[in-house]
Amino acid sequence: PQEDADLLDLGIGFTNIVARPTRRADELTKDEIRAGAATLREKFGELQPRIVAYCGVGVYQWYTGRRKIAWGIQPEPALPGIIDVVVPSPSGLNRMTLDEMLTHYRTVADLLHSIPADAPYPLDNTTPGAIDAGRCAGASKDASSRR
Repeated sequence: PQEDADLLDLGIGFTNIVARPTRRADELTKDEIRAGAATLREKFGELQPRIVAYCGVGVYQWYTGRRKIAWGIQPEPALPGIIDVVVPSPSGLNRMTLDEMLTHYRTVADLLHSIPADAPYPLDNTTPGAIDAGRCAGASKDASSRR
């Protein structure tokens, strides 16, 4: 928590789809998830992030309503102009090794470094360096590699 302000200075922010703490995702109600997804869309429209990392396949499924989700950069963003990346949840319930999780999180770091600071919003496929999935670690991992 003490590093949160440092991350904000780097242009990295955090939010939740639902603000109430739970031990497990299945403790959230469908109404809470729907309301949280609507709130996130509003926040993203206001803040115009270039990249959004979703912690967990389930979270991205809830947010988008899509069923088939792979780890890494999503081919079709939930909102135009934003690169969506799905990374493993850092929850203690996750059975991935630290090295496996870091591979997925490096995708986000690689993307952050590949997008010029002055890149326009929204990003599109013509923005130089905006979506260079081939250079990003873990970009080709799919959801079937989940443990």
